[in-house]
Amino acid sequence: MRYFVVSDTHGNRQDLRNAIGRYGPFDGLIHLGDGVLDGRAIADEMGIPFHGIHGNEDYGSNYPDMEVADLDGRPFLLLHGFQLEMNPYHPPSVWRETLAELAKMAKKRKTRGVFFGHTHQALLDMVGDTLILNPGDQYRGAAIPPSFAVIETGNGETRIVLYRKGGPDHWHIFTEAYLKDKAPEPFYP
Repeated sequence: MRYFVVSDTHGNRQDLRNAIGRYGPFDGLIHLGDGVLDGRAIADEMGIPFHGIHGNEDYGSNYPDMEVADLDGRPFLLLHGFQLEMNPYHPPSVWRETLAELAKMAKKRKTRGVFFGHTHQALLDMVGDTLILNPGDQYRGAAIPPSFAVIETGNGETRIVLYRKGGPDHWHIFTEAYLKDKAPEPFYP
């Protein structure tokens, strides 16, 4: 299964549509807030199942602030990030604390990891055995080019790929990771 993960589009449906069209098809579109209605509109237009999260600038949307999504039998916590005092300009020591708090939230809900937005900066990290993903943003006018993530599941692993825009209609991989599914419990006859 393949999932497109994005956050903070803030009205930029053009890059969203372009990236999905170029790298699809997808089995799901996940929007982590601040433009959740952009995600819904493109998902409807392209016939893709949708998971949406309410961001701090999604006025009038009825999406949840947080939810657990089942991605091909793998549960992940979805949230925007305004729930924690996140700031991309915090020093590394504060970020380590924030990532640890996200990992605790994921563990409490028995998920493999957490996907969040809000900071407008892409991030792919592990805290213990918990995946932490921020797909970045697609906000026009941001200092960093637009980005998104693709999650692929199957064959006993989860592949996470972050893409960044490198020019008109050109995206490139700038990082990726693989998670092995946990081994089954041993069976002793």
